[in-house]
Amino acid sequence: MSHDPSMLQGGLTLGGGWIICALFSMTAGSRWVGVAGAGVLGLLGASRCVPAFFKLPKDSANPQLIFQAIAGALCVLVTVVVVRLFFQERNRRQIEALKAGE
Repeated sequence: MSHDPSMLQGGLTLGGGWIICALFSMTAGSRWVGVAGAGVLGLLGASRCVPAFFKLPKDSANPQLIFQAIAGALCVLVTVVVVRLFFQERNRRQIEALKAGE
């Protein structure tokens, strides 16, 4: 594996941020504060790690690229889930507003 101990620093920072967002979701007045934070962190992580997907076929033996590709996939997944949650919440609120207007 890699002999670079700082390789996982970004992953640990990102994971710590997601834990903080989860705590905000559980304790804040609105769960959407933590969800929005997780989406922003996912977007930032994806923008940093997704380029590893394009380098991976050329240098598949590099463990740093493998870890970055895995982190990029998780970040993209979190970002997509957060965006879908926001769309579902917007639709729910619009349906409630339409029902309240009837």
